[in-house]
Amino acid sequence: MNKIMYNLFSNKARMEYIKNQEEVVTQVKQSFEKLVITLKQKEQNNTFLSKFVSDTNCYLYVSRISDHKIVWISEYVRKTFGDVIGQICYEVFQNLLNPCDFCDVKSKIQEEGKEYTRIFHNKSLHKVFFIIDVVYVIEGEKYRFEKAIDITNQMPILKQISKSFVNGN
Repeated sequence: MNKIMYNLFSNKARMEYIKNQEEVVTQVKQSFEKLVITLKQKEQNNTFLSKFVSDTNCYLYVSRISDHKIVWISEYVRKTFGDVIGQICYEVFQNLLNPCDFCDVKSKIQEEGKEYTRIFHNKSLHKVFFIIDVVYVIEGEKYRFEKAIDITNQMPILKQISKSFVNGN
């Protein structure tokens, strides 16, 4: 409050003005404290999510559909293949010279956010995977999020279950 305004107001008006300013400051402090708490909670959630993803024993990666470049990998992928960010997914994961048939066709027509699953034999790794693919559009660009779970050791059990199912047992 400047000196001219100070002289114009009575003591009661000045006290009311000061009280209002104190309330505003208190509200700003409370809002700031809430914001800090929210940010800390988000940071803890991101840390948890990051730890969950990095501790998961399955292959998680994100690739840009337009050029098949890998833009993100989980720690499990990094341990298996090294730091492959920026490389071409089908070259790294499948040891191929051209895009995989299932990716090139499906990912272009795949509905955003819808999961597509399949069982896939990776000849390069000599393993069988249960694959979950989801396509998301981010800033106008399509990205493929893939989760590949190694089920090689479960194949004999799965074959038995499948055989029992077919036979009606």
